[in-house]
Amino acid sequence: MDDKTIIKMLAPYNPWWTHKKGSWREDIPPFKRVIVERILSDIEELPQIISVTGPRRVGKTTALRQVICHLLDMMKLSPERILYFSFDDPEVFASQDVQRKMFDKLVEYAEANPY
Repeated sequence: MDDKTIIKMLAPYNPWWTHKKGSWREDIPPFKRVIVERILSDIEELPQIISVTGPRRVGKTTALRQVICHLLDMMKLSPERILYFSFDDPEVFASQDVQRKMFDKLVEYAEANPY
């Protein structure tokens, strides 16, 4: 799997790369989930890759999109420095080779884009 294929897989998860103020924000509710402040605090204390796990349909994606809005709007981070990915993607689970290459690419991205 080459870099172009990986970027193609990641692009739909990261619409802010091309549309910082785009329609992807429309589904984000105005209220902030409690976890948002904790994630932001964790990021400020130690720049890192954040993994959020939990049962389906409890608001993980919504909370992360709220974090992303905060990083873009309040902290003025460049959109390219924010990468979101769901490991529920069936393409990733197609083979262990794809999983490994995707994980390696995510780590490489994090190392190349420090906080």
